[in-house]
Amino acid sequence: MAKIRHSDMYAFNRSRVLNIIRKESGISRVDIAKRIGLSVPSVSALVNSLVRDGLINEIGAGESQGGRRPIMLEFEADARLIIAIEIRQEYVRGMLCNLNAQPKDIRKVASSESTAIEKKLEAAANIVQELIDTVEDKEKIIGIGIAVTGVIDCKNRIIRYSAPLNCRNVHLDHFFGKFSMYPIHVNNISRCEALAEKWFGSGKDFSDFIFIYAGLGIGAGMITGGTLYSQSQYSAMEIGHNTVHADGEQCRCGMKGCLEAYSAFWSIKKQYAKAVGKDNISEEDVLKAIQVHDPLIKPIVDRALYYLGIEIANLTNIFNPEIVIVDGWIHALGSEALEYLTNLVKERALEGLTDQFSIILSKLTGKGVIIGAATTVLESFFQPLNKELFQV
Repeated sequence: MAKIRHSDMYAFNRSRVLNIIRKESGISRVDIAKRIGLSVPSVSALVNSLVRDGLINEIGAGESQGGRRPIMLEFEADARLIIAIEIRQEYVRGMLCNLNAQPKDIRKVASSESTAIEKKLEAAANIVQELIDTVEDKEKIIGIGIAVTGVIDCKNRIIRYSAPLNCRNVHLDHFFGKFSMYPIHVNNISRCEALAEKWFGSGKDFSDFIFIYAGLGIGAGMITGGTLYSQSQYSAMEIGHNTVHADGEQCRCGMKGCLEAYSAFWSIKKQYAKAVGKDNISEEDVLKAIQVHDPLIKPIVDRALYYLGIEIANLTNIFNPEIVIVDGWIHALGSEALEYLTNLVKERALEGLTDQFSIILSKLTGKGVIIGAATTVLESFFQPLNKELFQV
């Protein structure tokens, strides 16, 4: 094992203390020491440094356990700020938030499929600058998190390929490099939302789960062992372009038989417009038709759910998650869709892998991606060192 420097151990333990106080407001130094196996003087030194940095507050005395009343501690979420950016086909959105991902300011610029990627990224960079300008003490900003739809080279901050954004090999530093005074984290939107679910949503109490977004497109992110699953330097889990029907329906990526071609909202919308004899139809009309079980959309939705369930069964056979969290158009059906998908997965997945299995809805619908973009920065701030190095 590599030699551990004293400075690394100090930073690691400081992060552990801060994380405990973040999760359990109103905890004492003694309780923290018991929790992580450090001496009370060591914990006190770490707490004092966090108080000096404004990251925690002392909020008064607690109940005595036989001696002096302990001083209770509280996390100060407003001590630092994060800028989060979400880049989609439909819009570009930015958020200034605190360390609990609670928004302080939100900006949004509408776009469309025909909007050039350069225009989208220029709009996103302008939003970053606008949000920075609203902050009086610029040193409170600890980073910028960017969530982008597509296959993302996270390390080099490059959009390798994005069908929704109609682009290839776009270097994000060309647009965001002027903000290099702050750490910049980039990831795929579904992976960002998986992180958000782990920190703030339906996945808080689970160490191993898969998040699936079935919206305009389809993507996934996976949490394994409490951390985001990564494959090399690229974003992974592009399940929307797994083949579910050989030589099937045409997908917008150019291939045939992709899951998106059956279960993505763009496909459902396209098929429903054809069924009602219109060239185009609004998202609101499609969602309403799903909710009221319009007989023209029912077979379309049934097929979409079937292929989505098959994909979840395949993922269950490979990864055996505790739960699957879903977001997107499925909210329009609610528990009805969850029951159908769960039964289908239990029918199609290998026996024994679904004994404790369940599918649940996201609690962050509509805001999970932007929160996830912020969480990419939070992960770096709260977990600056690899915990495996310390074997804890």
